[in-house]
Amino acid sequence: MTPMIGIMASQISGHLEINTWAAKANMTTARYGMAAGAVGNVIYVVGGVGDLTTNEAYDTVANTWSSKAAMTTGRYNLTGKVVGTVLYAMGGENGGSTITTNQAYDTVANTWSTKTAMPTGVRGAASAAIGTTVYIFGGSTQANVIQSLNQAYDTVANTWSSKATMPAAVWAISGAGASIGTIAYVMGGENGTPKDTNYAYDSSANTWSTKTAMPAAKSRSASATVGTKVYVMGGENGSGVLNTNYAYDTVANTWATKANLPSVTELACAVGINGIVYLIGGYTTGTSNQTQAYSV
Repeated sequence: MTPMIGIMASQISGHLEINTWAAKANMTTARYGMAAGAVGNVIYVVGGVGDLTTNEAYDTVANTWSSKAAMTTGRYNLTGKVVGTVLYAMGGENGGSTITTNQAYDTVANTWSTKTAMPTGVRGAASAAIGTTVYIFGGSTQANVIQSLNQAYDTVANTWSSKATMPAAVWAISGAGASIGTIAYVMGGENGTPKDTNYAYDSSANTWSTKTAMPAAKSRSASATVGTKVYVMGGENGSGVLNTNYAYDTVANTWATKANLPSVTELACAVGINGIVYLIGGYTTGTSNQTQAYSV
C-alpha cells in the first residue's frame, strides 16, 4: 500500500492510521503568523498576517469551523498559550511595530480582556504554558535586536517576572515552543541563519540545558506535543520552505523523521489533541487555510 492510498483509506474508515496525514475542513480565513491553543477538543486560532483580529474555532470532533469574538488588537507574529479555559495572546506586530500587548480570551464567555503588558515587546517569540504561568522565549524587538529573554507571566497574579535567559538569542520560533510537565522546549529558530538547536528549560529549577540537536536546521516551524514527544513541522532553512516532520523523544533525547507534510509550510500553528497533531494555516505556495491532521 502506497502512502497516498494509506491516507485515503484512513479517511474513508473514519480514523487516521499511524504516521499518516489527512485533510480536514479548511479554516475560514487563510493566514499565517497566528497563535493557537486548545480547550478540550476545540482549537482556537487568533490573529495572523495583515494585523488580523480574526478568532476562529475548530471543533476537532465535528470537523467544523466557527467564528468567535474578534481579538481587540489585530496583529501577527504573536505567540499564545492556553491556561485553563483562557487563551493568552501576547506580543507580535501591529502596523509594522512590535507591541507589548497581552490579551486574554475567555473561551467560555467568548470575551476578551486586556492584561498587564509584556515588559519587552517581541515578535516571533516562542511560548509555553506550565501550570498557571506562560513563558515567552526569545523573539525580536522593534529595533530588530534578537533576544534571549525569558519573560514569565503569572496568569493568576497578572504580573510579569524575568527568568533565566536562553543559552542563545533566537527568533522566528513563534510556533516552536512546547512543554511537557515542568519542562519547556525551544527548537530551531533563526539568528543570522536557521538553527538546529534544542534547548530545554526546567521551570522548577529555572535552568536551561542543551539537548540533542534537530536532524536539520530550520526556523518558522510549528510544534506540538503528544505524550512525551514534541513534533516540529515545516519551516524554512534559508533556501526554501520545508515539508519535514521531526519527532523529538523527550525521554530518550533522540529524534526521528516522520511522514512529510502534505505540502511545504511555514509560519503555521500546530496543536496536539488525543494522539492527533492538527497543522493549521501557514504559508505554502501562498497564504493557506489548510487544516491537516497527523496521526502520531
